[in-house]
Amino acid sequence: MAKNLRIPALIDGVYQGLTTSQLLILLLLNESDKPAVSMSEIAAELAVSLPTVTGLVDRLVREGLVVRYPSDEDRRMVLVRLDRSGRRVIRRVLRALDDLVRQVLATTSEAERESLVLAAERVFELARQIRQQERIALARA
Repeated sequence: MAKNLRIPALIDGVYQGLTTSQLLILLLLNESDKPAVSMSEIAAELAVSLPTVTGLVDRLVREGLVVRYPSDEDRRMVLVRLDRSGRRVIRRVLRALDDLVRQVLATTSEAERESLVLAAERVFELARQIRQQERIALARA
């Protein structure tokens, strides 16, 4: 679906060179209820290895989109938070996605839009439940 909607091109149009994986990290940081997220939490959320996250975050740091720093409580833990530029990029990407969705939905009937909204809400709810179950499993491990 992302390929059909040309999401990578949309992201590149907002911030040239930003990858989908890097955007996912920015979104994760933006949606977090904590001021910063640990590298290991990012890896777990994205279901990738810590070295993979390190590479992705390295580039985001170089671009000035995130800040990485050691935890005050545990110096072995590395935290990441959005920088002001990263927040601006998120706002621009979300605005562009909103415009894209509006364009796509403009060609559908009211009944089709209602069906799409219900389906999307269900998918998001299922994804939320899966993430919650994964967090519980990780906490028990």
